[in-house]
Amino acid sequence: MLRDKLLQLSSGLALTDAQATATDVAPIQAVRDLGAGEPLAVVCRVSTVLTDTHAVAGILGSHDDADFGSTTTVLTLNSIPGGSAAGTTIVTPIPPGLTYTAGHKWLRVELTPADSITGAVEVWIQPLAGLGGQTDKKLYTAN
Repeated sequence: MLRDKLLQLSSGLALTDAQATATDVAPIQAVRDLGAGEPLAVVCRVSTVLTDTHAVAGILGSHDDADFGSTTTVLTLNSIPGGSAAGTTIVTPIPPGLTYTAGHKWLRVELTPADSITGAVEVWIQPLAGLGGQTDKKLYTAN
């Protein structure tokens, strides 16, 4: 499956004991319902094994400019389990019709470890249907 570079939110976000904020942002139109039409998902794939057993929580946030003075939470992401091996994939479906604050044109991801941890993840948005057939990856989705 090819990834849309405009929907890449992180290509190696390093995790430590503090909040990790992606420097990559995804531009979205001023008026748009995320998830309208084909179902989408936020995909987090561990690229460097996560040390320790503490989970990593995350949000998909929006803002009205690419510099993100502050972040408005659009979607709470499924947690990444502590100790996850490289290649572990955590999927958070984007509910159809999900909306965000009027005037917000940018998306980014923020990940927060529960405690001291090291590792790295890549995060992107893609069609949910494109995730099928990944038998070599651990795949977690919402209930």
